[in-house]
Amino acid sequence: MAVEVLDRTKQIIEFLPEFLQPGIVEWNKGSIELDNRCKLTAFAASPDATRGQSFSLIYMDENAFVENFDELWKSVLPTISSGRRSKLIVTSTPNGLNHFYDMVDKAKRGKNDFKLMEVLWYDVTPRLYGPDGKFDDGLAFVTSQITAS
Repeated sequence: MAVEVLDRTKQIIEFLPEFLQPGIVEWNKGSIELDNRCKLTAFAASPDATRGQSFSLIYMDENAFVENFDELWKSVLPTISSGRRSKLIVTSTPNGLNHFYDMVDKAKRGKNDFKLMEVLWYDVTPRLYGPDGKFDDGLAFVTSQITAS
């Protein structure tokens, strides 16, 4: 899953107009390093993946499906809380009443520090289908946005 998110990020960079594309220092299967020293790396959802490192942003995708979440959380929390401006973004589709459900429920009730933003499946439908109504993974939408700018 992490590699897929990184691949989509690479696709976003490739779709940018040339004058907006960042300088690339390294571009491989597991990471991207930009000339401004920004580095994007894909890690598996493993407690050892982030332990002992520092990040300004951690993005956890499909969090509701992470097994052994408590162990992962114990390794991510010190990493993300070590920076004054570090951020954690957690996204997922539902998967029953589990750690992700609890996190969202507490955010809705103001019982944790997460800022909840819900995006339902029908909110993104126009971005995934071309003008002909056929699924195109957002290619027509991205193309229309770039040509309009």
